[in-house]
Amino acid sequence: MLEFLYCGDYSMAQNTNPTGENAGQAMDFDKLFDNIAVPARQRLCCHLNANAIGDYYDIQPLCKLARSQVKRELEENWSPDDFLHLLTEISTTRKTGDIEFYRLLGKIAAEHLADLSRLRELDDLDMPAAVSMSCILSTIERVRSLEEKVTSLEAQVEKPLEPWEDVY
Repeated sequence: MLEFLYCGDYSMAQNTNPTGENAGQAMDFDKLFDNIAVPARQRLCCHLNANAIGDYYDIQPLCKLARSQVKRELEENWSPDDFLHLLTEISTTRKTGDIEFYRLLGKIAAEHLADLSRLRELDDLDMPAAVSMSCILSTIERVRSLEEKVTSLEAQVEKPLEPWEDVY
């Protein structure tokens, strides 16, 4: 948290060599992935923890940064299993009370419904209402958009030909 307050960013602690020369030192978040392979689910949980700290201490810029990092991570490295792990962590610990964080996850879930529908583990999760509602609202919005496109295409198909337009 102090790193964020001074630098406007946060990093994960490097845990690959806890007794070595760099024990306990934080590493630049972007450079971290150049040096060690951190599983995506661990990166996602790190962002969840940062969001929880921001929410607890009412540091909205930290919450916003954590949300953007989660969004970026899931856009660049989508994995239904890693997303499920994050949802499981949220539903079991309720680490953060950041409604915008939950809404973001709902929107992401709506974008990947086909992938997520194959995961039976979702049935057992007690999701925060904001995640579920955001997913439902995003899906409704997408359906409405598709309905408008279908209506527009139907109107184009049903449009009578002008005399100068050739059928063939």
